[in-house]
Amino acid sequence: MAILNKKKSLYPLLFVHIPKCAGGSIKYHFHLSYINRNNFGHVPLRFYKHEFKNFNYDKYFKFTSLRNPWDRLVSLYHFRTKNSHKYDGNYWRHVKNKMNFKDWIQYLEDRPEINSLYHETYFDYLSYNNRKINVDFIINFYNFKKDFKFLKFFKNENSIAQMKKLNKKHTHSSEHKDFRKYYNSKTIDIVAKIHKKDIKLFKYDFDNYTYADYHKYRNYKKLEKALSFT
Repeated sequence: MAILNKKKSLYPLLFVHIPKCAGGSIKYHFHLSYINRNNFGHVPLRFYKHEFKNFNYDKYFKFTSLRNPWDRLVSLYHFRTKNSHKYDGNYWRHVKNKMNFKDWIQYLEDRPEINSLYHETYFDYLSYNNRKINVDFIINFYNFKKDFKFLKFFKNENSIAQMKKLNKKHTHSSEHKDFRKYYNSKTIDIVAKIHKKDIKLFKYDFDNYTYADYHKYRNYKKLEKALSFT
């Protein structure tokens, strides 16, 4: 998803929307509800290079929000099966009728070629040259209110009012028990294998799930430069 802020700024914003990582709340802030020229949905960074000739990533302040991968897949499963009439044709209706969560995780391992949206790693989303993470800021899903506040300085219409609403709710939330209750040792290992590179990069842990090492992927110098521009 690309977001162009309305007010004059040194850097337009480019948001990489990974499913079930609070992207709906960020879209809500920017009044982006439908797919259009400023909202491309769940696409990786490399999409823009393919879609737009001579696209210059350096001209954008690129950011995303990330969640512990074990937690994210539980949320994704419950949200999509509950709303199976809206998503991916017969895929989620089939999952809802035939598979519990553990069965679905096994299915991801067995048939990754038809599950790219759910099987794709965070690194795949955030790297356009397949060598390194290429975003300027990563929001920690578990520290969302604090981390997201930097965006209000990119003076968007109704920014303060929208931030107050964001403090009260997440959009597109799903209801389920503690995600750890849905796993056994086998499915824990399957997700660890799928997200092997992400776990190494961000130091994710199944039990200490709120922690992630995002510091080296936060370009505070670029952020400060953007905010000081008048």
